[in-house]
Amino acid sequence: MELVSVIRHKVLTEGVPIRDVARQLGLSRNTIRRYVRAKVVPVPRPRSPPRAAPAREQVAEAAAAIWASRRTFTAGKQQLTATRLWELLRDDGHDVGARTLEEISTALQARIDAQHARDPARTAAWEDERRALRAVPEPFDGRQVRSVQLRHHASHAVAGGHYSIPSRWCGHTVDLFVGTNTVSFARGDEVVCHPRVPFGGRSVDYRHLLLPLSRKPQALRQVVHELVAQFGQPWPALWEALRACYAPDEIEAARRLAPWLERADRQGLARIAPRIRAAIADGTLVSPPHHNVGAEDLAEVSAALRLYAIGAPDLRRYDALLEAARCSA
Repeated sequence: MELVSVIRHKVLTEGVPIRDVARQLGLSRNTIRRYVRAKVVPVPRPRSPPRAAPAREQVAEAAAAIWASRRTFTAGKQQLTATRLWELLRDDGHDVGARTLEEISTALQARIDAQHARDPARTAAWEDERRALRAVPEPFDGRQVRSVQLRHHASHAVAGGHYSIPSRWCGHTVDLFVGTNTVSFARGDEVVCHPRVPFGGRSVDYRHLLLPLSRKPQALRQVVHELVAQFGQPWPALWEALRACYAPDEIEAARRLAPWLERADRQGLARIAPRIRAAIADGTLVSPPHHNVGAEDLAEVSAALRLYAIGAPDLRRYDALLEAARCSA
């Protein structure tokens, strides 16, 4: 606050008029009067040193290198997310963790318990009081409840956090339950529950996105590591086998993975898992699985319909119809 001292010295000690001081310093006369009439001169507080971040300092160079090379494995509108950066750092052997409120709460509770245990008198008093307490009633459901109209993409934002929803729910109205630790969506008897994330965070269940990702290999490439880790075996083994077949082109590997996601969406993760293991074992994963039609994929045709023969499509017939329509006109 050197400026305040200068103002007070000019006016109170040197006797310079307030108008002249205001003109010299480029301030309003009201500001000059306020500083002159102040009984206490504000003293600047020393700034506290920034909090140490040892984990961040250790991985800063590695994170900068990943950021500089991000264009080699992202394309178009795809971006390097914080979660993906954290995974890449973990893959490189760096011991880094993600921020969650649950970890902070657990650490704080452990500290309070340790402090309480160091005072025997307080511990004994608490034991006496606890025996006299009534039984804990059923917990009150304090969640905020409202209906929301979902957009045509499989996610919804709640208080700055983004949560995945089943893609088949897009465009429908669902019930939203916002609690302290959870965010839930309900449509009929179906309920989707996510742990609550901080502002800017996201919680994604990739079972909700099987069909959309099967149609967007570029987007699938960006999240494939999170997806296979969430699904567990044999999905990581399938991805590694596809990467080995099509290295270094991971986009092509993602294209080959996409049909497996489409089939998992129709049949379920549990039913598709044995087929993935068999494909890895015999090497048939190199061709898209939807080209190999199994017996369970064939529809039963009635005896009456078997009498009809269906010809192959021929665009020349369409051209003939257009020509006939022109002539008749």
